[in-house]
Amino acid sequence: MLSKLSAVVAALGLAAVAAWIYVSLDRPVRSVEVVGALAPAEAAQVRRRLSELKPGRLLSTDLGELREHLMALSWPRLVQVRRIWPDTISIRIERQLVVAKWGGEGYLTAGGELVGGPDRAVSVPLLDCEVTAPSKALEVYRHLQDIAARDGLEIRSLAENALGEWQLELANGVYAQLGADALRSRMERFMEVHRHLAQEGERAVRYLDLRYANGAAVRFGEPELLASR
Repeated sequence: MLSKLSAVVAALGLAAVAAWIYVSLDRPVRSVEVVGALAPAEAAQVRRRLSELKPGRLLSTDLGELREHLMALSWPRLVQVRRIWPDTISIRIERQLVVAKWGGEGYLTAGGELVGGPDRAVSVPLLDCEVTAPSKALEVYRHLQDIAARDGLEIRSLAENALGEWQLELANGVYAQLGADALRSRMERFMEVHRHLAQEGERAVRYLDLRYANGAAVRFGEPELLASR
């Protein structure tokens, strides 16, 4: 009986020591550091999230819940949360890598996923489509950009209207109306006409309309003229 009582007392003593150690280590959080290359608007969103679920004490804070609360912003690719003794919680955030801006609604990742978040200071093409889904629109952009890249050109924006007709703008300021179908062949024709006119170099081309079975309509800069090739 005495041995059993001694064991109980020892167990209670260990529990008391463990509780004392936990309380001693569970200090109030004095600092929350956020590590990551965030835009000012993104950093502001993170601060608002942290104010909603403010960490109180170092050991009592649920790091998993805090991580999920930040991941709910949708634009983070990775959120890592850890404790740094004696009174700091460190949060590392990596953004989703984006390859295009989607209208006024957000950005597209390389996989065609639409992610929200504030505007970023990144140089990516603009896709603005009224019919086609984001992932499919990104696929169309890549096909057309592959053709443009042969001549060292870059597509700045690609738009689709409610009729399913596509229009693009190159980084050099030239616009092209491609129509609703046979986009690859129309893009090939656009590049051929653009290359020919660039070699002539007499007048700056501003707009090409490829919505013809053959040829293209061309609008020049100075003077403004509509001609057919």
